[in-house]
Amino acid sequence: MFSFLTNIPQVTKNILLINVMLSIVTFILGSQNIDLGRDLGAYYMNSPLFRPYQIVTHFFMHDGSSIMHLFMNMYLLVILGSYLERLWGPKNTLYYILFPHLVLLHCTMQWECIKLVNYEIHLLECSILIGLTLL
Repeated sequence: MFSFLTNIPQVTKNILLINVMLSIVTFILGSQNIDLGRDLGAYYMNSPLFRPYQIVTHFFMHDGSSIMHLFMNMYLLVILGSYLERLWGPKNTLYYILFPHLVLLHCTMQWECIKLVNYEIHLLECSILIGLTLL
C-alpha cells in the first residue's frame, strides 16, 4: 500500500510519519475543539502555557489551516533528509535535523523573554537555513 516508503531511509521515514500522524490527529481533534497546537506548540519559559515536553513536541507541530504547508515541509524533509541520511548516516542526520530546532527554540524563547521580537518564527524553514550554514 505504501511502497514509496520503502525507499526512504529510517530516520527520515520516522520523522515523516510522526509529522503526518500528528497533523491528522490535530485536524481530527481540532474538529472537536481540542487545540493540540496550543498544548504541544512552543511557548517561552515564563508563560503559564509552557510545559517541558513542548521542547520536543513543537518539532512536529504544523499550521493546521493549510495542507500545503504540511505538504511542502514534508516534501523538503523527504528530499533533503533522505539525501543527508544516505550521505551522513542516521545519527548525524537526526542531529542535523533536530539541533537547529533546539537552537531556534532557544533564540525564540530569549526573544520572547526580553520582548525584542514579537512574531512567530517558522522553525523548519529557519532551521534549514541555519543548518545549511553549518555545512
